[in-house]
This record gives sequence, C-alpha cells and structure tokens, in this order.
Amino acid sequence: MQKNSREISVHIISEIYNDKSFEDAINDNQNYVKLDDRDKSLVRMITLTFFRRNGEVNHVIKKYLKKSVDKKIMNILRVGATQILFLNIPHYSVVNTSVNLSKKKIYKLSGLVNAILRKISMDKEKLINELDPIMNLPDWIKIDWIKSYGEEKTRKFARIFSKKPPLDINIKEKKFSERNWEEHLDGEKIYKQVIRLNRNGLVTDLPFFDRGDWWVQSASASIPVEIINEFFKKDIKEKIKVLEVGAAPGGKTFQLCDNNYDLTAIDISKKRIKKLEENLKRLNFSPKIINADILEFKTNKIFDCVLIDSPCSASGIVSRNPDILLRNKKDLLKGLLHKQMQILVKCSSLLKVEGIMVYVVCSLISDEGKNQIKYFLKKNKGFKMKKVSKNILNGLKYKLTDGMLTINPDDYENIGGMDGFFIACLEKTDI
Repeated sequence: MQKNSREISVHIISEIYNDKSFEDAINDNQNYVKLDDRDKSLVRMITLTFFRRNGEVNHVIKKYLKKSVDKKIMNILRVGATQILFLNIPHYSVVNTSVNLSKKKIYKLSGLVNAILRKISMDKEKLINELDPIMNLPDWIKIDWIKSYGEEKTRKFARIFSKKPPLDINIKEKKFSERNWEEHLDGEKIYKQVIRLNRNGLVTDLPFFDRGDWWVQSASASIPVEIINEFFKKDIKEKIKVLEVGAAPGGKTFQLCDNNYDLTAIDISKKRIKKLEENLKRLNFSPKIINADILEFKTNKIFDCVLIDSPCSASGIVSRNPDILLRNKKDLLKGLLHKQMQILVKCSSLLKVEGIMVYVVCSLISDEGKNQIKYFLKKNKGFKMKKVSKNILNGLKYKLTDGMLTINPDDYENIGGMDGFFIACLEKTDI
C-alpha cells in the first residue's frame, strides 16, 4: 500500500538522524518518488521546516513527553509538532493523521501521540513566545559563532536560518538590459544582475528559463567572480586562463562563462558534473569540464587565476541545507580543514607569479575561513593578501579585512537575509 506524505516525512527525518543527506534520503525513497508534485512539496515543506526548527520542536515535545519512546514515535511527534507550530495546516488534521500513523502495529502508542499533540495545539501561542531560534543550532556551530560574533549576532543568524531562504536569479549580462526583469520575475534587484524573487513555484516555470537567459545563484555566491572581474577588468578576458575548483552545481561557472574567461572547471562528483553540463547546455556555455579530484589533477597549464570553491561544513547556508543542523559535522570538520589546506597548496602550484587565487567557503566557522588563510600564508611565503577595493561590491553589505571578506546572514534581513560566505584573495609573489 502506498504510504502517505506524513509517513514518508517521518521516514526521511529518521534517515537524516542516521546521518544521511537530505537529497539522498529523498532520492532513495521510492514512496516519495511515486507521489504527485503537490504531495512531494508537502513532504519537503514538513521535513525542511523541521530541520530548520529542530531544536525548538524538540524543546516543545520534551515539555510534555515524560518518558523515553521509540525513535519512530519521536519522529511522528516531530512531524506533528512541526505542522502545528510552524505550518498553516489545520490542527485537527495533523493530530488525526499522526494518531493514525501511531496506531500501526509497529508503533502502538496512539494515546500518547494524541495527548501530546493536542496539548501542543492548545498551548501553541504560549509555546511560540517561549521559543528561541538559537535552540536550533548544534554546539559545533553555536559555540564557534558565539566566540567569533557574539551571542546577539549568533541569535540573529539563527533567526535568519530558521526561515525558508529567498530565491535569487542571476541574469546574463547581455540580456539584463533587454527587459524589465524585476517585473518579469516579480522580484527586486539587489546586486549587479541579481534579482531576488517574491514568488514561489517551480524554477523551470519562470519566464525565459528555456531560453537560457539566467540561472539560479544567490547574491552572496556571485561575489567571488565579481572580485575576479575587478582584478582583470582592463584585460581581454578571453586570454585570462581561469581554473575553477569545485565547480558544480555551476553558479560561478556560469558567471565566468558569461564574462568570457578561458575557463577550465573541475569537480570531483560525477553526479554534480552531469547536472552542471545540463545547465551549461541550457545556457549555451561551453567551458572545458573535468571530472576529477583536484588533488590528483595533472596539467602543464599555468593559470592566471584559480577560484577555489572549497569543500566545507556549509554552516553559512544551513537555511538551504538545513539537514546540516541534525548531522554531526563536528567529527568531519578536522578532515575538511585538512582537505582545504591540501587544495590550497595544490592550487598554489598551478598559479603563475602575480596570479590571483580566490578561496571561497560557504561557512562562517572561523577555522575554515580566516584561520585557514592565516595558516596558509604563514606556511607559504610566496603569497600575500590581495587588497580588495572597498567599492568593489557596489553598495552590497559585507565585512572587509585586508583581502578577507565576510558576508553575514543578517545582512538585508528585511528581504530574507544573505547566505553566509567567507572569501579571501591571495596573490602569488614568488614560485
């Protein structure tokens, strides 16, 4: 018998607690695949909302749950409480559906589920006033952020990340002046050719998708290429050899192509490369694409610029990938730091003297950002910080220290905030 959207949501949450990524949990779930688009959207809405508000939901359940229960029952309560507290779904429907799930032979705790969800429903207003988004952050993020930014700023970050992130569209430069994109896309320009949308729905249904006039890319993610453009603005870009490391899913790749650089894009994931190539075809771009591990990549070519989109904890984009909040990345962080340094060292050998290396992580963990770059410079005397002009970002909010730039999530909070990014610019001074 086909499982319903709530039962599938329970299963997916269980998979995330077993340290599976959200996309893998979704794609591997055959019952989810069989759902229609409406029910698929409901599953994603329930599960992603729970991930973003996991600490708050668990806090509320524990107020009423006086004994330990099976993990499956706990996840039924999580799905029910998420809907009652944060989604516009009738409470009686949520309670009835959750109770029916818990009546199944493998659960047998329908009375408990009924009582707890009814209490949450009755006390909702009081409970909401007691909640604090900082509850949603795991210690490995929260402790680092409080140390680096302070508790008040960390709470602001948590508030931004507890909400669905905005959708930003980057328009091809030659297409941007052809029409009023803010009107066509029902959005507002926030930076360069980036339009932030005020609508929901499928990306593929947006105007001019099939024509390849634009791609999805957050405003924060577009900044590294704009920095590169500043350094090479007087050059003929077709002659500037750029190596992009960690290219997929492709936002920065599309920007570099749109600016006519001689681009070589490399990514380790065959699956992500396939998606990248699909989008390149739609956009009518044709850079050189290599599916390989950069640490094993061999070439005789020396590049004018290397853009490193480094593997990281992704702590700056947890609103887009909120399953990160449930998956324990603390143990993985040491390995990520080692890999980041290996990539920096390898890429430094592929750069010509006076060339520019731009290091990017979508993370606000200090060891992945400023501390990583400071350590690299200490060990590699042939590099120095490349000063970034204060006017380079055309009014966009950011924090700039020498050549290190940070975009904070609470920038532009009134229109949905920003993805958290760290960017460092280095110049090679000697071999």
